[in-house]
Amino acid sequence: MNEQHLPMNEVDQSHRHREDPRIPGKGEYSEESRKLREDWVESFTGQSVSSLVSNLFPAQELRGNIENYLGTVAIPVGLAGPLLFDGDRAHGWKVAPMATTEGALIASTSRGATALSRSGGVRTRVLGQRLMRVPVFEFETALQGLEFTRWLAEHRGAIELIIGEVSSHAKLVELNTSHVGRLVHVSFVYETADAAGQNMTTATTWHALQWMATPLAAAGLTPRHMQIESAFSGDKRVSAANFLQGRGTRVVAEALLSAEVIRHVLKIEPEAMLKGARLMAAAGVITGEIGRTANAANLIAAMFTATGQDIACVHESSIGFLNIEPEGKDVYVSMTLPSLAIGSVGGGTHLPHQQECLAMLGCQGDDGGPLLAELIAGFALGLDLSLVSALNTNQFATAHERLGRNRPVEFLSASELDSERLVAMTNERGATPAPVIAANPISAPMSAGIITDLGTRIVGRKHVGMQVMELELATGERVPAVVKSKATDREVLTAFGAMSALLGPDLAVSWRLNEHHLGFLGLHTRELGLAQREELSIAALRPTTYGVWDVAEREIAVLVMEYLGEDVILMDTADTAGAWSAEDITAALTGIAAVHAEFLGRPEVVTAQDWFGPVPTLEEHAAAMPMYLAVTDHAADEYPDWFPEDRAALWRACISHHPTARQRLSRRPQTLIHHDFNTRNSAIRLTPHGRKLVLWDWELATEDVPQRDVAEFLAFSLTDQVEWAELEGYMEIHRTALANHAGQPLDDPAAVTQYRQDFADALLSFASTRLLHYVMANEARDFRFLGRLIATTARMLELLGITHLTAGETTMMAELGVSTTEVGHG
Repeated sequence: MNEQHLPMNEVDQSHRHREDPRIPGKGEYSEESRKLREDWVESFTGQSVSSLVSNLFPAQELRGNIENYLGTVAIPVGLAGPLLFDGDRAHGWKVAPMATTEGALIASTSRGATALSRSGGVRTRVLGQRLMRVPVFEFETALQGLEFTRWLAEHRGAIELIIGEVSSHAKLVELNTSHVGRLVHVSFVYETADAAGQNMTTATTWHALQWMATPLAAAGLTPRHMQIESAFSGDKRVSAANFLQGRGTRVVAEALLSAEVIRHVLKIEPEAMLKGARLMAAAGVITGEIGRTANAANLIAAMFTATGQDIACVHESSIGFLNIEPEGKDVYVSMTLPSLAIGSVGGGTHLPHQQECLAMLGCQGDDGGPLLAELIAGFALGLDLSLVSALNTNQFATAHERLGRNRPVEFLSASELDSERLVAMTNERGATPAPVIAANPISAPMSAGIITDLGTRIVGRKHVGMQVMELELATGERVPAVVKSKATDREVLTAFGAMSALLGPDLAVSWRLNEHHLGFLGLHTRELGLAQREELSIAALRPTTYGVWDVAEREIAVLVMEYLGEDVILMDTADTAGAWSAEDITAALTGIAAVHAEFLGRPEVVTAQDWFGPVPTLEEHAAAMPMYLAVTDHAADEYPDWFPEDRAALWRACISHHPTARQRLSRRPQTLIHHDFNTRNSAIRLTPHGRKLVLWDWELATEDVPQRDVAEFLAFSLTDQVEWAELEGYMEIHRTALANHAGQPLDDPAAVTQYRQDFADALLSFASTRLLHYVMANEARDFRFLGRLIATTARMLELLGITHLTAGETTMMAELGVSTTEVGHG
């Protein structure tokens, strides 16, 4: 806007700079000037920037990358892949560092990478490179512009020499003109070697324009106006020109997907994938889409951020063409990216974090640009294949599902769990040695359980998770405590539903049909209810409960409990084979037997409470059988080392016999069981009176036979080398402790036989249900213990004679009535 168009009072104000706020240290790259800006912005805004300045780059190294440097925003980087490449530059297995905060993106990319790799890998080639800067010239007439065009052609050699004076990397390969009236757009088209080239081509073109001014004036061709860019180049823009001609590196990735891989990895029939691609193509035509990709922009943005590229160039770089077409029974797929604006030198590629990501890819420094292009194209193809499949089978909606509620909810925020709130909660219960006067966060080791982790994945609007706090008592003593904010049962079920979608659309539907009948309903209220029970058997095992906050209408379920300290051993040992000694296992089985005995024959004392939630019925167990069979089929395909053909057959037989086993168990005395009793949720407390079991995470508790807890714990704590004598000994330790606590005869032979029959059914039940939940969850989180758990469970089934189950034949100990010795010999 010109001054002559402004009222005088506004013109005067536009020139008054002395009172304008100024960011200090303009043009300075030092820690001193950065600190000045930190102090200034906190004063100017009234807000702390402590997290922004907690992880700093050396200011002097950022010259040319940023102005007025203040601090650093950290974006988490995850690994996608591995993906097998057969390219011109890219060979072998590669992983992709992706900087993103979008859940499911890396998992989806990895799934597509798996499909490509299992089909023989992805073939990649760079087809060319061109980057342009397009200045515009305005002349008096269109004829003068035409004369200028002829002049350019005659002086191209001189212009190339001038460009060479500025950069040895920028090579002018085309000099084209486009006339619009008296305007002439001149396309300076370059090859820029390993640099993205935006700044380089600006500098070389500007230098050429400066040189051209004198000879143009001598030729009488001085333009009325000239500017170095008029948006004709497509820089940071989506345009048809960029799609057709390219701007940056042009690269292609292709593969032939086998029908079997499509079915087993992408969980879709080839015909359905092809139909989904046709529907997307039709929608693209209707909406005027330039190019056709499913979601390449997401992959490109994540890899650009991780490797120091110009993130704004995601616009033109994500223009692409995804091709999916039949090739006999298989499917040919390709991804062409014509305008990938990337480089392995220059820009942000020199920053240390970005350098490490480039090095991870093998793309750092000179000659890394073509390799980076091939890698991006390959992984972009993987992501698009995964998304096309997910959209077609509605896995996409499930994986991104958020809970819909028919009422507004004032969700819990982290700020509400302040010192005042925690003091009130803990003093109301009065479980600390003295009144609590303050609570402050501290740094201490803490790992979230699977249920908490699942809830955290799906909840975005409220505070869920665990934190260690220090409770300050009136006596001056300081007591560490864990504050656990729980997700609701619906949120956990939604997270499981998202994972089930990764196993295929049929299994996702089966999960939805059964999810309310698997024992998860009520889990957030159940743990809080059991945390407040006063029965000595429960109170002796669980960490001390310091406080509870439960507000149903706000979906608040918060538990404050003891932080287990140095007197507690064997925490988080599920991944360590043989970590629990015979003495430790004995203490655990004896400890849990006290709970089993207290509620034996009367679990309704607890399970009938409103907060406990429903207990699965026999009919519900039977209805879930198809779902568990589908999980086993998936496991046999995905984890053949864990489920070879004979073991997968055994698991299918166990699942088929599970309803019958549940019927037998329903006729046995029921009790309250932990139902998640394993080495993830338990430890040993060293006391003057010996080793004592500590057991937490009671949210999945239910009623069942006591042997169900024993079977799961032994499957975790033993190894696949267990022999019959050892297994028999541990069963007898629990049986004896249970009988002793319950006042039953210790040496009744019939009771011994019945106990072992019930144990066999309970182990079969664990193998057919809970163990397969771990297999499902393993799609989202690697459980290092899972392979050993499956092998140990299989070994225990073998020792109990559960080895050749068929629809018409059962060799289970419980039905044959064989003696203990016979079972021990298989």
